[in-house]
Amino acid sequence: MSCKAAAITPEGEIERHPTGLFTLPADLTGLSGTPVNNTPITGYGTDEDGRPPAGPRNGYQPCLRYSPAGITADRAGLAVLAQAAEVGQELTR
Repeated sequence: MSCKAAAITPEGEIERHPTGLFTLPADLTGLSGTPVNNTPITGYGTDEDGRPPAGPRNGYQPCLRYSPAGITADRAGLAVLAQAAEVGQELTR
């Protein structure tokens, strides 16, 4: 998983930036996943008229859940890409 920089415009819109802030890599090679359905998904934000979402969303897709017990420290990590950014400084601390 990776996270990139963003900002809020004066109009309240999200302005996406290409700058990577951090990544959370996980090596799942050789682990057995369990098929799951991760719905309903709670929607956050607003629609084009500024109203909150009406309710949960169903996004039926095949997904695999991996037990956290199988993901050891040598398989997962945190890489801070933008150490000078506020979030980078916080994650480094």
